[in-house]
Amino acid sequence: GQGAPPTGSYGQKGLVGAGGIPLSSVGKGFNLSVAYNLSRTRPVVDTTVISGTGGGVGAGGGGHRTATFDLSFQPTRHWSARWSSNYDFDLQQFGAHSISLERDLHRWHASFSFLKAPNGNLAFSVYVALLDQPDIKFDYEQRSFSQ
Repeated sequence: GQGAPPTGSYGQKGLVGAGGIPLSSVGKGFNLSVAYNLSRTRPVVDTTVISGTGGGVGAGGGGHRTATFDLSFQPTRHWSARWSSNYDFDLQQFGAHSISLERDLHRWHASFSFLKAPNGNLAFSVYVALLDQPDIKFDYEQRSFSQ
């Protein structure tokens, strides 16, 4: 005979529903967004009329294709992380990468961020502040420029 039908979205070991893994114990899950962009310019119409041609179409632009990525997740109730970047299909390279981490600890909030630009420039920052007294804080930023 057949057993009981599976519960949750993925059966007995599903992430949602009866028998599912309790996601609330690991934060708010994750979000991923991917966007693709194709931009093209219309061809320029040549208004010069040569007898019998009725005008012509001049050179138009090709296209520029990019994709952007954004991933954020909260592994615990007090930690959150985010990564974002973009990719240029025409240049076949990634653009800027951005990574940030945030942490709440009792009455304190900490933020760490890292950025790498396509030209090799780097930026790093740390910010820690007491939530009850925002004037009590530690703020540090470091940048490096490639030559």
